[in-house]
Amino acid sequence: MITTALWNGCWYPAGTVSLKTYDPCTIIVTNLLLDTTIENMHTNFDKFGPIVEVRMVERPAAGDTVSAIVTFSTEEAAKLARARMSLQVLNGRRIFVNFVEYGSRGHPSPPSAHSSWREEPRKFTKAEFAGDDGRARKEETAKRKVAEAETAEAAAIAETAAATRALTSAEDILERASRLSDQREEEVVASEAKTRAANEALRRAERAVDEAQCAARAARVHANLMDEGFQAATLRAELACSAFKAAHVNVVSADNRVDRAKTSEEAAKLRTKAAKDVAARLSGASGGGAPAKEGARDDLQESIRRMQELRAQEEEDRHQRETTGPDDEEQASNQPRAGKEQRREEDRHAKESAANAEEVRRREEEEEERKAAEQRQKADAARCEAEAMQKAYDDAVRAETERCRRRDDDICSGVRSWWPATFALQRFELVSSEFDAIQFSERQPLTAGSVPWPTLLCPSKLDVADITWDMVDAFFEEVRSALAASEYRRLVEKTHRRFHPDKWRSRRLLVSVRDEDLRKRLESAGNIVAQAMTPLWRKSQGVLDSDEGWW
Repeated sequence: MITTALWNGCWYPAGTVSLKTYDPCTIIVTNLLLDTTIENMHTNFDKFGPIVEVRMVERPAAGDTVSAIVTFSTEEAAKLARARMSLQVLNGRRIFVNFVEYGSRGHPSPPSAHSSWREEPRKFTKAEFAGDDGRARKEETAKRKVAEAETAEAAAIAETAAATRALTSAEDILERASRLSDQREEEVVASEAKTRAANEALRRAERAVDEAQCAARAARVHANLMDEGFQAATLRAELACSAFKAAHVNVVSADNRVDRAKTSEEAAKLRTKAAKDVAARLSGASGGGAPAKEGARDDLQESIRRMQELRAQEEEDRHQRETTGPDDEEQASNQPRAGKEQRREEDRHAKESAANAEEVRRREEEEEERKAAEQRQKADAARCEAEAMQKAYDDAVRAETERCRRRDDDICSGVRSWWPATFALQRFELVSSEFDAIQFSERQPLTAGSVPWPTLLCPSKLDVADITWDMVDAFFEEVRSALAASEYRRLVEKTHRRFHPDKWRSRRLLVSVRDEDLRKRLESAGNIVAQAMTPLWRKSQGVLDSDEGWW
């Protein structure tokens, strides 16, 4: 029966079946250079497993090649070495690896109990490796394997290209994600700004309400004072009206008394005249005749009639005095009493007005003292708060400065006298990531070391006042030669957005700086970098520049 046989890793027609034995732990390596040593074999085959023995076999008929027999401690190591190293190039020559067979022509026989390969190494003859037919088959097999290797290499190249495309796509995705993250960050910053504005408006509204309440309280106090003054004025008006009425009553009484006096005086005059007339007529009657007596009698009757009228008038006046006299006397007696009551009432109202005025003055003084005490308390509290805030700010500035110093010391360790551009780029990227992530406030204020200034200077030699447009251009000119185009474009875009004044205002970076001089210097340096980044960003985006053309 025609079968195949395994030789040097290949199967060949072998004719009649002949069973052979082989050592599964031992391999033979052929087509080695003459200067190959045992150390070289250990170097190339130790990686497959522990090696028990390595023997070099010289074949004079083989010309400039030698063989080596390698014995491993395990079958797995021998199989792995045969599979991995067969047809590999070692020291510029392709080698062949196979198991060592026993009992075949020209191959070593299994060692007996009294012999060892270590003691008497067997040398192979040319007949063991002869046969043009087998050599041709081996060459064809080798060519086929070389073609397979080339095919595998082409497949690997295609896989590499696909991986490169996937990497580029991943970079684009990462860039879009970065832009989206920046947009989200800007939205968050805008939302925080709106929240702060709403809180500020709420605080202003609360202050307005407090002021309105204070004004309302003051208005109520003023209204109370006005009401008290109005009441006092009303009382004074009532007193004046009462005094006027009393004076009017006094005037009327006086007029009545004058009228009564005139009436009494007229009655007395009439009585006196009547008496005189009666006396005259009586004297004339005593010296005249009868006619004279009759005339006198008539005059007497007339006088009597008049006297009766006067008596009736007096009686009427008396009756009238009896009717109205006590009231007039009471009014006359009440007049000084009313004046005293009026004066007492006026004094009482004057005292009440003075007491009210004193109470108002006392309240005003107490209110002024209370306000002054509140102002002093507020001033003391504000001063203490300002001192505490200043101390906390100074401590925060020292902590942030120390953090930046330690970071720069770690970067600059060992390169104090020499600062390469690669270190400048690494520091810029590190500080940029910190700058974007930190939420600067009075607890962690912005300092000169916190800002990723695009410059090639060593951090220990950098001063914010030294930042110029040329320094920024020099930095990115150096960076452009060290980065790929996409990475450079992304770096320029992020830096341009990072130093934009609107970005600084939205993040309230300068608000965290209480030192006015440092705040002005940081703002000036940031504006310089922002102005220098605008043309660089336009060039990186392919925008035509009027001075330098297309980038």
